Amino acid sequence: MTMMHIRSVCSQDQPLIERLLRSEHRVLHYTSWWWREHLDDPLFVIAERGADLAGALLVCADEMPVAWVRWGLLDPALDAADWLDQVLPPVLDNLRAGDVPHLALLDDGRWADFDLAQHGFERFETVLAMQKTTRAFPPLRPTPAHLRPGVMSDVPAIWQIERAAFLPHWWHSQDTLRRGLANAACVVVAEVEDRLVGYACGKVYLPVAHLDRIVVHPAYQNQGIGAQLLQDVLQSFCQAGVDCVLLNTQASNHTALHLYRRFGFRVNGDYLIVWDLAL
Repeated sequence: MTMMHIRSVCSQDQPLIERLLRSEHRVLHYTSWWWREHLDDPLFVIAERGADLAGALLVCADEMPVAWVRWGLLDPALDAADWLDQVLPPVLDNLRAGDVPHLALLDDGRWADFDLAQHGFERFETVLAMQKTTRAFPPLRPTPAHLRPGVMSDVPAIWQIERAAFLPHWWHSQDTLRRGLANAACVVVAEVEDRLVGYACGKVYLPVAHLDRIVVHPAYQNQGIGAQLLQDVLQSFCQAGVDCVLLNTQASNHTALHLYRRFGFRVNGDYLIVWDLAL
């Protein structure tokens, strides 16, 4: 085992992390989750090997009861099992002290699958990548919903919808929802009799767009509102000049898969594995 010194990150570590990012490295997870804003967070730890930064791990307890590994950065010369052996214990101690019962991790490179299983993680879900390259839409049936652009004051209602519709692993805090809406190219909400019952949002990276989220409150599902929201967002993407729309969805969510396939989305062969560690 390569012994490393593990400690919480501090603001003075930013240049070291930036340097490792510029070098060859392995990244665990698809996003850096605004890591520069977590430089004083006890759940952000770094691993040092002598005077060199060997890796980093950022965990966010964004919304109870599940914390997520939002970012992992590792020197490719190091063994992932050694790294996990040494960076996980202080993070898990902090989570247990905060009464967080689960830690989840999304492995997009699948380079750590074996190591994660050896560390007590279990496979929780497979997330499929889908894409649409046509501008054709299926016919829609009438719905009781009225659509309008989403605004920041909608966040508390959106938060309630997500908690009603999703398993806890997919919940976002209100702060994260606000950040997502602020960075979205398109946000649309559905209202029925002045009650917010669903929303969808996405980002544009021309010529590609990504559908980040679409959800309808369970009490209003199976009424065509999800299809109405999806078509509205896709039309916004088309107007922005998008040629390809990407999204991710759980392999077990057959209702969502059926909806996306109706709109011309196809699984493109990429997938992500969600792991869960019960604390």
